[in-house]
Amino acid sequence: MTVKTTGLILKQRNLGESDRVFTVLSENFGIIEAIAGNINRLKNNPAASIIQFGYYDFELFSGKQRYYIKTPRLIEGFISLSEDLRFVALAGYFCELLITLTVPAQGAKEFLRLALNTLHYLSTGKKPPEPLKSIFELRAVSLGGFQPDLVGCTYCRKYESDGFRFSFPDGSLCCSDCEPSGERAQSEQVILTMPILSVMRHIVYSELEKLFTIPKITPGEMKTLNKITQQYTLLHTLGEFNSLNMYNEIS
Repeated sequence: MTVKTTGLILKQRNLGESDRVFTVLSENFGIIEAIAGNINRLKNNPAASIIQFGYYDFELFSGKQRYYIKTPRLIEGFISLSEDLRFVALAGYFCELLITLTVPAQGAKEFLRLALNTLHYLSTGKKPPEPLKSIFELRAVSLGGFQPDLVGCTYCRKYESDGFRFSFPDGSLCCSDCEPSGERAQSEQVILTMPILSVMRHIVYSELEKLFTIPKITPGEMKTLNKITQQYTLLHTLGEFNSLNMYNEIS
């Protein structure tokens, strides 16, 4: 059976001497594996030109366990990402994170829109990589089932406080008036200033159309935000991301 879908190339690997397997975030089926056969043997094989981070319109043959690529048509290549190694590493991290979250078919459109918009801003330079990293991390893990509760204090529901404590394990807030006895380990929580909390709330709760217009914060606060969203993401995905390690080393 032949099916059609759009999809973003997240990963590729060789299979045998002439086949290649692509991990694709597809609009209709979630994350799938699609095989391109005889990629090195057939002349003018369109699948041979498929690129990492490319967004394609695919015609696929649906087999029993996998999909097979018949016709790929490039929609957007995000080619300028290759001009900066930091951008390549960060885009690779986004792809690794999506694979770890195992995007289901029913939620694939939101994940795909998030990924495409983030890569667009990254490749065009319209947004710096630091806010894009935090936006993608916190929004992706929220869509993946690990959305923190940032509305207010988990005990009294107070919306504003001089210093909320944010719990990494359960993604909850606690104001200074309601801090429970028996302190958590310092590594399991962090104090959020209202500017940083405002950005986190925006990332989690805003519509996609407004997602990338975050409230302004200082460079120091942005650095702190990056540490918070990264720690929260790594804790809840149990991931070890090679591309993230590369990005952190060269940034």
